[in-house]
Amino acid sequence: MQYLILIRGDPEAAIKAGEKSVRLNPESMAAIGNYACILSFLGRYEDAAALLLRAETDLVSPPQWLHFHTFLSLNNLGRYEEADYHAEHLTGASIPLFLSAVAIAAHRAGNEAAAQQAIQSMIGRAPAWRTNPLGELKRYGFSDGAAEKLLRDLVTAGLSLRDEPN
Repeated sequence: MQYLILIRGDPEAAIKAGEKSVRLNPESMAAIGNYACILSFLGRYEDAAALLLRAETDLVSPPQWLHFHTFLSLNNLGRYEEADYHAEHLTGASIPLFLSAVAIAAHRAGNEAAAQQAIQSMIGRAPAWRTNPLGELKRYGFSDGAAEKLLRDLVTAGLSLRDEPN
């Protein structure tokens, strides 16, 4: 529910819904993880990382979305070694957003071939990543600042931006 509220353009209401969900279900890793995802989309990385790491410890096999948002939060906090650990769990992912973490971590590790492979997979699955990556990120619910930071990291990793063909 909180994610739908976010992508409809009401981040404050999404935060309130997430807070309420966690307050009503303090032991639910789904409630905690979903709220943390909202926080990471909005660039509140300290809060998101703390909740995501808590949720991860209680899950036998954390889902890819949890690894992505943990990567995103830790990466933006400058905790690169921890972030890259979570990106490793996304190798082989098919969701373009998750592949962005693989590309960034691979570039940081000096593996340009893997970074390019992840970027090409992103573009192959969703060509708008080449022509309108900010639009793609906004579609997921990213705030302007969080979207721009992730895009800068992707460009550094090798994403080449192109205008829409005429």
